[in-house]
Amino acid sequence: MVRYVLSVVLLVGLASPARGEDACTATVAKVCPQSRGDLLVLSCMRAHEAEIAAACPGDLDAVLAKARELGADCDADAAKLCKDVQPGQGRVATCLKDKESFLSSSCQAAFNEWRLMRMRLTSACAGEIGKLCQMVPEGGGRVWTCLKKNEKDLGSDCRDALKKL
Repeated sequence: MVRYVLSVVLLVGLASPARGEDACTATVAKVCPQSRGDLLVLSCMRAHEAEIAAACPGDLDAVLAKARELGADCDADAAKLCKDVQPGQGRVATCLKDKESFLSSSCQAAFNEWRLMRMRLTSACAGEIGKLCQMVPEGGGRVWTCLKKNEKDLGSDCRDALKKL
């Protein structure tokens, strides 16, 4: 069964390839063009992992590993609560989010872990985001991509938070 991934899209850039982004970003944008929001983009990426990994050698290994780890906690919930939902384009992930009050403790913990990771990154990198990424639109991992590209200019707290994701 394909694992239904719930988290970590903040980690992946989806800026438009027309803006001259790298091959990795362009591939993600191509295979997940209509996916918006954390759950939808990550779910799409997980479904196209082989294609994306080929264009992003090494870049997404940590992201996909974390996504598999967090997503594994919700496999049983997806089978139980969203069994009638056709997988693809983040539909199962959206179903789980919609039924969040019925999730198992392990799946709920995965949701909460993701929220906490996002909060820590945003808090630790607020200054850098305002300084280095202020013109970058939010969503789809664009801010994370901006921070990653400017890693040498980040403060130690922000760099540490980025590495923990």
